[in-house]
Amino acid sequence: MKIKYTILIILLSTMSGCLQDPEPVDVNFPINETGEMLWYLEEQGDFINTVMVESIIDAEDVYNSLGYSMIIDVREETVFNAGHIENAVNIRGESILDYILNNNYESYSKVVLVSKTGEAASYITSLLRLYGISNAYALRYGMASWNPNFSSIWWNAINDPYIVERFNNITYDNFQNIPLPDISFGNNNGTHQSKLEERIRLLLNEDFYEGTDKMKSSDVSIGLEYMDEFYDNFSESYQGFYVCCIIDYALYWYERQGQLNADGHPPTTFVYQPLTPYFELRSSSKLQTFPTDKTIILYDYNGHYSAAMTAYLRLLGYDAKSILFGYNRMHYERLLGYEVFWPYVFTGNSTKSYPYVVE
Repeated sequence: MKIKYTILIILLSTMSGCLQDPEPVDVNFPINETGEMLWYLEEQGDFINTVMVESIIDAEDVYNSLGYSMIIDVREETVFNAGHIENAVNIRGESILDYILNNNYESYSKVVLVSKTGEAASYITSLLRLYGISNAYALRYGMASWNPNFSSIWWNAINDPYIVERFNNITYDNFQNIPLPDISFGNNNGTHQSKLEERIRLLLNEDFYEGTDKMKSSDVSIGLEYMDEFYDNFSESYQGFYVCCIIDYALYWYERQGQLNADGHPPTTFVYQPLTPYFELRSSSKLQTFPTDKTIILYDYNGHYSAAMTAYLRLLGYDAKSILFGYNRMHYERLLGYEVFWPYVFTGNSTKSYPYVVE
């Protein structure tokens, strides 16, 4: 049984600095807790489908706002003690949300999340934004962008070329009208916001491994080599995985021209256009094309955006993971060869030489 809602989709425009006219959209949800959660998120502004979704900040901007920003470092304590931004606090798990809420976060210009590569920070930032903390940002490339002493994690990943012989540029059709996952809450009679908070606290406690172990898979992240262990040569697909490319669609098509017409994406990759003007992860678009019986594997150019989208899908009950280092891991030299990709590539210019504190 299904119930129809009329949702007012609000598009945020950073170009004009104002809201566009709301557009009524008729959609169908299953009557379950996930449908209610989805309705609530879209009614509250549908952050995940706006131009603000990446919420990334560069090291230079963080450095220039020191003293005005709340800086939360989510790395392990021993790693944090070996070097961190001055006045950063080291917090992990759901304690991140408690700290922010209990320390007058709205008085700061920004709440900056810092991780090793920026990917875990993007995941956490997305959850905080979905909660309603609108000044949360992730440091692009993590501590690797703050000082060269922390950049080896990126260099180790991109200087070890990934084997892509089985990749292709085939466009696969999405499935249609798959029911939403079925999530549950400790208090089914709670408010939408209390249920959202319960869910976010649960996800903040999950493990987002952020490292260079090629055979590693955690709750939220996955290495390419680990994924390859599930590749079946007979079916030419990854068993149990639904692989999704969520890079900008214009750039995706650019890839398919000229020299970029070879070895582009893992077999059976499904392409989604989640950025403007398509916003295909809306309930009125392609959200219900994601399967609930497979692990959804997301990737973009550098793992930041895919981590943010992974947070959203996991919030709705999907088993989703983000591929570590994204396209930088798959085709680093290719990205360097075309200027259109440079904003998404980790290079020597991505790293500053800002001071840090050692405990």
